[in-house]
Amino acid sequence: MSHYPLACSGTSKNCADDETAMSNYWTSMINHGVSLYLGSHYHTYQRLYPYLQDGSFSNQAENYSSDGNYLISIVEGVAGNDKDIVESIKKIKDFTAAYTVNETGFGILEATTDKIVYRHLSTKQG
Repeated sequence: MSHYPLACSGTSKNCADDETAMSNYWTSMINHGVSLYLGSHYHTYQRLYPYLQDGSFSNQAENYSSDGNYLISIVEGVAGNDKDIVESIKKIKDFTAAYTVNETGFGILEATTDKIVYRHLSTKQG
């Protein structure tokens, strides 16, 4: 978990700068058995497709497992909104599996000895 996401769905300069700064961490995390990374910084919810060891993204949208040799990255920062970020999300990147803008919400992380379940709840869900 970190303040900055590994990548973000938007196309703003801030997103590009952060992706450059965090790019060295992706492969290292996979090589060390990390399967879930939580970041924030951007005032949106974003879940990226699984990042694979070869540097590409899978298009698997759900039902992830920790033995999949991939890394799931989630941005959970919907405590507010930032106009620059909202505008940058108008065009999302191909590696984005899910995202929200213009709403608030929170994430719920449930961990047992068998699995970890992450759910995002937003104002649009009631």
